[in-house]
Amino acid sequence: MKQNLSQELTRKSRGVFGAQQAGASIVGFNDDAFVSYNKKQSYNAPVSEISMFKYTTALNYLLTQKANRLRIADTTTVFWAETDDKTCENLAPFFINPPSRKKDSDGGDANEPERVRDTATLQLIEDVLTRVRNGQTVRKEDLGTDPDVNFYILGLSPNNARIAIRYWYKDTFGNFVDTVAQHHLDMDIVPEYSGGESFGPEFISVYWLLRETVPKSSDKNDVSPILGGLIMRAILNETPYPIQMYSAILNRVKVEKTMNTVRAGFIKAYLLRQSRAGLTNIPEELITVKLNEESVNVPYRLGRLFAVLEKVQNDTNKDIGATINSKYFSSASSTPAVVFPVLLKLAQHHISKSDWGFKTNQSIEEILSEVNEFPEYMNLDEQGMFMLGYYHQRKANYQKKSESSVEEEKL
Repeated sequence: MKQNLSQELTRKSRGVFGAQQAGASIVGFNDDAFVSYNKKQSYNAPVSEISMFKYTTALNYLLTQKANRLRIADTTTVFWAETDDKTCENLAPFFINPPSRKKDSDGGDANEPERVRDTATLQLIEDVLTRVRNGQTVRKEDLGTDPDVNFYILGLSPNNARIAIRYWYKDTFGNFVDTVAQHHLDMDIVPEYSGGESFGPEFISVYWLLRETVPKSSDKNDVSPILGGLIMRAILNETPYPIQMYSAILNRVKVEKTMNTVRAGFIKAYLLRQSRAGLTNIPEELITVKLNEESVNVPYRLGRLFAVLEKVQNDTNKDIGATINSKYFSSASSTPAVVFPVLLKLAQHHISKSDWGFKTNQSIEEILSEVNEFPEYMNLDEQGMFMLGYYHQRKANYQKKSESSVEEEKL
């Protein structure tokens, strides 16, 4: 039996991204600190030869099957179902990383999930997400397979000569679909527009989300090895999203002074799950998909105010070099009491030259009607609400401008 147990070190799993090419072990011990009752290395693990043979053989097979394998950051994810029907395995990666019909706003890269050519698959995903949004049960005819079949997900990452298990999931395929659908619904946000049409992904995939944590100057694949496992555990367990990812995306917004669909969607989703878990004092009903003019949340209103002040500056000085966004966005989202009195004074100069100065003043008054004073400092949750308000107001500004253009064309 001793000889059989030690074979774990020779039967290694191959195909895990970043692990040794010769293979690595899931069970193994190589330090005196792991010695227990004088048992060394794999003798510490009560695994029989037949069990070791079964799991290593099965895992090695899954790692060679492209349909059963998905890379998320540094984590190699394998999945399978207890059925000969391959539908579950074919659909699973599309729910985790939904492909897009539309063009990426920054051009994408070679490692991005392929944009869908089979529009029927994307339509199926859209239909399933719609059913979940409406509180309806996902049926067999919706998925084309039995939703009650057992489904498994295993996340593996390299750890020197061994393999670390980042996450493990076991449930029915129907519950898996409901769980991932909830993630996409939490991430749902009013889209960006250009030329009257929305662009960017219909659904924000895990791939797109992780990519937003990497600075533009870095390789898009240079994602923190920790974040892939953290975000997948949060999705699969329906728990709050990792604060590490939230902080990384807030920093990207502050440094680059830009908000896009992916960043805004995650900020909204993070705050939603914080609210559901009782980890923030922001009510869930104030965290919305699109502009909420009735919200009395002060950070949200200040984000809206910043967008209005930015717009009036851009409208009256189209060729201006340094805008209030480039100079004040980061400080406005952190220490509004210092910044906004300066911005409001500066805005009056632009408003006096604007053809729409009266309406701008009305917007400012409406926003400030629920703001008694400017906070001296805003915490991370409040900064997220500020950025969400800024994003929503910018989208609303663009939509109103587009509607005005359409009315002018009709005249």
